[in-house]
Formats: sequence, structure tokens, C-alpha cells
Amino acid sequence: MSKVIVPLSPQCAAILSELRQGPRTTRELQRAIGMTCPSVRIHELRAIGHPIETTMVQVKNRHGDHCTVARYSLGRRRVARQRQRRVTSKIKRRA
Repeated sequence: MSKVIVPLSPQCAAILSELRQGPRTTRELQRAIGMTCPSVRIHELRAIGHPIETTMVQVKNRHGDHCTVARYSLGRRRVARQRQRRVTSKIKRRA
């Protein structure tokens, strides 16, 4: 079976670049990349097989109140291969 290469959008590429440097919260990605909703791109990256893990963490907002945000990190490759198989089988079923 040949691999299907999916081109990344510039935002997805920027998120991967940030996550390769270490875990990032939603707020950190928003500031670094200048996007308002990185979770949508994270979802797209997972759908094509990137092993991104999510942990919910509490941080303080600009008013000093506690709020919960997601912290994303790159996970193990095995998880990505399993997800890629599912995506590939879904594509085959549609065809």
C-alpha cells in the first residue's frame, strides 16, 4: 500500500513546529502563531495521523482568575500509526 502524503496548511505546520519544541498551551499557541482557535488545527493534525496528546491544566488569566486550558504535546508514533490506519480505511470505504 502506498502512502498518501497530505499537504499541511501553514497554520498546521506552525503548530507542529511549536510542538516539536515542547508542550504548549492553547494560549501559548494563540500568541506564538496568531490564531484564535488552535484546537481546530490540532483536530486536523490528529485526523491525518499526528500523535498529539492533550492535558487539561489550570492557569491564571489576565485578571488573576483560574481558568482551564489545554496543553498539547507530541505523543508516541505508535498511536499515530493506529490512527493513520483508521483514516486510510475510512478513505478506502468512501472510494
